[in-house]
Amino acid sequence: MKPRHTNSKGASKRRKQGLETKLESNSKSRSGKTANPVAVKVFEPDSSVAYSIEQTSQLAQIPRRRILIYCKERLILPLANPDVEGYWFDGETLRMLRQIEELRTLCHEPMASVRLILDLMREVQRLRNEMRALEV
Repeated sequence: MKPRHTNSKGASKRRKQGLETKLESNSKSRSGKTANPVAVKVFEPDSSVAYSIEQTSQLAQIPRRRILIYCKERLILPLANPDVEGYWFDGETLRMLRQIEELRTLCHEPMASVRLILDLMREVQRLRNEMRALEV
């Protein structure tokens, strides 16, 4: 019995060559493109706005429960008394949450390590600010 689909060797090579030239032309056209002026911008939180815990969770892409754990561990602090007014955070806290999440992935989860690194980063920033003040 004769197989249904038989390809000649030349046809197979032509298809592969055609595919390769298409891929090459696509990669050339992509690399030659300029940046899209209407590209989506990364969200930068406003430090003068207060965000609820739900909004903070969505913006930082962190579960609410983890944000509450960070509050309990005093890695971040809410703007007001959570027992009275609920959990509200500012833009600086959103940036801090992103930093904490990045450190957690690097340190493989230990909160003590994250706290130590955050403290060291704050100290370095404080020293930099003092050096800038002395230069002026």
